[in-house]
Amino acid sequence: MVKGKGRNEKEKGRKTHWQAQGPLFTLPLEIRNRVYEECIGGYTIHISTIDAYHRMSHTRCKSSLATLSSKNCACGFLARQQGVADEWGNTSLVHLLATCRRIYTEAVVVFYGKNTFTFSRIGPLVSHLLNIPPQRIPVMRSVKWKMFVGAEEWCTEKPWLSCRKRELRDGGKVAEEAGCACFECWPKEVRSDTRAQDWLRYCLLMRTVEQKK
Repeated sequence: MVKGKGRNEKEKGRKTHWQAQGPLFTLPLEIRNRVYEECIGGYTIHISTIDAYHRMSHTRCKSSLATLSSKNCACGFLARQQGVADEWGNTSLVHLLATCRRIYTEAVVVFYGKNTFTFSRIGPLVSHLLNIPPQRIPVMRSVKWKMFVGAEEWCTEKPWLSCRKRELRDGGKVAEEAGCACFECWPKEVRSDTRAQDWLRYCLLMRTVEQKK
């Protein structure tokens, strides 16, 4: 206990350098953002849980044919293997974010905003939303998720609680056509299915997310 306490006190006393002397930071921010997009943007990232403790894990999609409309990809059979390597042999996108605090601050928006995140069921989606900073959630522009494992269709709307029925009606559309993701707009046969318990759990936890903002 004493040893750990001393280590923590020592770490608190460390100084953080803004690294203005680093070659990367001599470039304009616009150019640095282009570098970040080239390194960690434009990928499909599968988010999952890996054990009974629901630890979060991720892998970059291994299939070059995986698109928004595709129902399956090779990753479904290679869930425990590392993701595909990029041109430089790297298999993880988060290594760049862990380089230093300044790179993390600048590049984390690119990571969440320039990649597609997929969830094979609601459980990992809920865990992900509850464990990332709330300000990152609106930045995730491309998300594909399924209500349960084995569902045929991908949902692409942001799965928030608020019902868009009134908003969609004013625009001359119906909620089902535009993909409203609130519980009330789901078909009755889905709501009555035992697997819909995941959805109910999701609705409850999403209220927690809203309270964190």
